[in-house]
Amino acid sequence: MLWSMMSAAAFILVTVLVVVLARGRTARWERERKAAQEAEEAHRHGLARRRARQARTGMLAATSSRGFRWRRQRRPRTPA
Repeated sequence: MLWSMMSAAAFILVTVLVVVLARGRTARWERERKAAQEAEEAHRHGLARRRARQARTGMLAATSSRGFRWRRQRRPRTPA
């Protein structure tokens, strides 16, 4: 009777230990995965921001080189 109680207690103790270790490892894995996802998202966001800035500067360069001619006001001609 004593051996059966000891083996049942050992089984419960080992089971609790396995569950606790598994939960700790899973929590660490989830933290690492979340950090990796956030880093990837920040990297993608940075790339998108850089591309948008390059597009804006490209549009600005394209409009500023021709924009003066487009926005120039013409003087009315006076008959001489």
